[in-house]
Amino acid sequence: MSAKSSSLSCTTQIALAGAITGGLALGLSLYNFFQSRKSRTIMKTGSKAVPVYFPAHIYNGVVYVSGQVALKDGKLIEGDFAAQARQAMLNVETVLKNSGSSLDKVLKANCYISDMAEYATFNEIYKSFFNPDLLPARVCVVAKQLPLGALVEIDVVATL
Repeated sequence: MSAKSSSLSCTTQIALAGAITGGLALGLSLYNFFQSRKSRTIMKTGSKAVPVYFPAHIYNGVVYVSGQVALKDGKLIEGDFAAQARQAMLNVETVLKNSGSSLDKVLKANCYISDMAEYATFNEIYKSFFNPDLLPARVCVVAKQLPLGALVEIDVVATL
């Protein structure tokens, strides 16, 4: 059957080819992959530093928030570490809200700070944004250099 005369979608044809050549599991994996590419939602609102990513993607009821730094009105805010940490968390909160989620639904946070001496300060600010009974899993590491000279960057994964 040629691709021109087929009534099957390209996705289905690729999945069938995978099933024939690599077994049913490969065929289903390919089909699910291509279906997922069609069913995700891209959030275009929120703080965006450079035009190489979107603030968030939603897929299967999960919100994947890109790293947020202390941007306000398109510029890195002036201020110390604490001010930047607060603004980065506010930006995460805004992207989640615009995505139909909230900080209470965050499952995992990845936090990058510029100096481990600021770890206690970061923890206090971070905790103030969350319900103490719903703290997400988290990693916090020191990064030598963050985008735009930021002192903090935070990305999260949350449910809708």
